[in-house]
Amino acid sequence: MSKNQTSLSLIVNGKKIVFVQERFKEIIATAQAAAKEKQQLKILYEKSDGSKKWRIVSPYSYKAQYENCGGILFAEQDGHIKSFAVDKILEIEILPAKFKPKWKIEF
Repeated sequence: MSKNQTSLSLIVNGKKIVFVQERFKEIIATAQAAAKEKQQLKILYEKSDGSKKWRIVSPYSYKAQYENCGGILFAEQDGHIKSFAVDKILEIEILPAKFKPKWKIEF
């Protein structure tokens, strides 16, 4: 870890997760708060081709992977569970709209 990177932790699904970037912790904490209240999220997501698209999703779970990518957020979009790399989420916002869970929420 370089001098200008800050290590931050967050409890997710009962486990301590350490993030290299504060932005990753903020994204997961926002998704966790939305999941707890069953509220939808609006995310600006960068696809692998570099294009960016706003998406409305319902958060369900998080899986830590490599520190430098922030892990994977699993959320429902258009009736299907999709995975979103945390390092590709450019902006995140909790919406007032609620969702009815189809699967177990694991945050």
